Amino acid sequence: MSQPTTHDDDAKLPEEGMDGRLRVAMGSVAVAGGVLAAVGVLEWGAHVGFSVAVGAGLATGNLWVLSRIVSTLLPREASEVQAGAARMWGVVALVKMAALFGGVWLLMGHGLVSPLALTVGFGALPIGIALGSLVSDRSAAPRQSRTKNLPSPRPQGSGESDQSDQSDQSDQLDQLD
Repeated sequence: MSQPTTHDDDAKLPEEGMDGRLRVAMGSVAVAGGVLAAVGVLEWGAHVGFSVAVGAGLATGNLWVLSRIVSTLLPREASEVQAGAARMWGVVALVKMAALFGGVWLLMGHGLVSPLALTVGFGALPIGIALGSLVSDRSAAPRQSRTKNLPSPRPQGSGESDQSDQSDQSDQLDQLD
């Protein structure tokens, strides 16, 4: 008798199991690329805008493929890694790198894109990742781990001075950093 598929089973797929922050980062890379391409079109013309858009598209695609490779090779459970899948994704990583370098060489070699504008488009990657990390939904876990070792507040009138309480808390915060 087969068991029904649950949401947890779907989360094991690389596409479905992608971290929400990573999705936000990829969206931010695409948006940053779109903004840079629009500025390129408005300020320097269609060829520059197209070149920036191609660079941003390559950066976004590269991030997507890289996230698929990493999520497959570094799953949440060690038992999920299969030797055949690891080899296959290793080959995908090599093909991705060759396609990226070969594609850029062909685009620039045939004069389809401006090298400087293409580089500006690649700049959407760090800009988008930085913006995505600022606006993404962060879990409460890092905040809890920072404060879990702090002592619970003492009731008023415990007989100890406020100054010693403050220095104790200050010392504990310094130890966490």
